Amino acid sequence: MNRESTAVLDALAVAAESKIETVLNATKPLGISLDKTIDAPLVTGAGGPFVSITGQSFEARVFRADRALSALEDLKYAARRLPITRPMKEASISSHFGPRVDPFLKSLAMHTGMDFRATYGSRIYSAGPGTVIHAGWKGGYGKMVEIRHTNGFVTRYAHLSRLQVAEGTHVLSGDVIGNVGSTGRSTGPHLHFEVRHHGKPLDPAAFVKAGAELTPILSF
Repeated sequence: MNRESTAVLDALAVAAESKIETVLNATKPLGISLDKTIDAPLVTGAGGPFVSITGQSFEARVFRADRALSALEDLKYAARRLPITRPMKEASISSHFGPRVDPFLKSLAMHTGMDFRATYGSRIYSAGPGTVIHAGWKGGYGKMVEIRHTNGFVTRYAHLSRLQVAEGTHVLSGDVIGNVGSTGRSTGPHLHFEVRHHGKPLDPAAFVKAGAELTPILSF
């Protein structure tokens, strides 16, 4: 029975530490350091010769498992506050972040977001929990929702046909915030999605990718 208990504790610790590394690896490209929320000794590389675990006390195993599980919960809490939820569930990408030929002027220009191709009226979801700081018309963005998240992140959802939130509204990840349209500087129905960090536009693809990788972990 003692052997079974120690095996379970070791399995819990290893599984939690593996998930911790997965979360850290997935969020690292976003330019933030979630590893500051956990104990540094938990964050290690992997490799070396196989050495059987012997001589470790039961209390030490309990401590390791408890520390790893606690650190994982803290890390999951921090990751869930990031804008990594896909703003449209099934829509394909019609234009990526970066330099492109402007659809109106036909000259090279910087595209500061990611465009999702979708039918008129399709639902748009908040990429993360936060507070709506703009809900209305904004120049070439047309009808736009802007949400402030933690860690200096802001997301923008542009060219909407209908707004489902108002300025000051607190939203959670996955809440419906509007519907696809073609308002503003747009050639047809789609969602223009932006992620900004302290005002600087970032590639939303990294956030969408992180969300897809972490869904199995953050769902529990």
